[in-house]
Amino acid sequence: MRSDYAIAYGNLGAAFYHKRQFEQATTALKKAIELKSDHSEDYNKLGAIYAETGRNEEAARWLERAIELKPDFPEKHVNLGAVYIRLGRSKEAAALERAAQLEPNRLETRLDLGYAYAKQKRYRAASAEMQQAVRLNPNDEQA
Repeated sequence: MRSDYAIAYGNLGAAFYHKRQFEQATTALKKAIELKSDHSEDYNKLGAIYAETGRNEEAARWLERAIELKPDFPEKHVNLGAVYIRLGRSKEAAALERAAQLEPNRLETRLDLGYAYAKQKRYRAASAEMQQAVRLNPNDEQA
């Protein structure tokens, strides 16, 4: 029964998240985690909320936990890598490398990884990622 309530709170949190009602989403997602602490998507959503509201240190903690629970989900690695970049922790943006391995044709991952490499002064690797982004979607403004 407790698990059913956790799922319901998680779904409620996701609905609030998609409506950009972050305070309500945060409350619901934390309640879901309190009831059932092993659902990685609840942690990922909390990390995304904190990232979108500029609370990047908190975002990193929630996203790191999401990855611990389910390491083979590319979106979580992308989210964490982007947070690390915003925190100036480009060396830790290796989370993006894992995302690129899991989902090699994702434009956002390639762009973020190229940016992280540039911040590390790994220009050859940065250039390769940006070229890959252009190959993936030559008509995209970001590429």
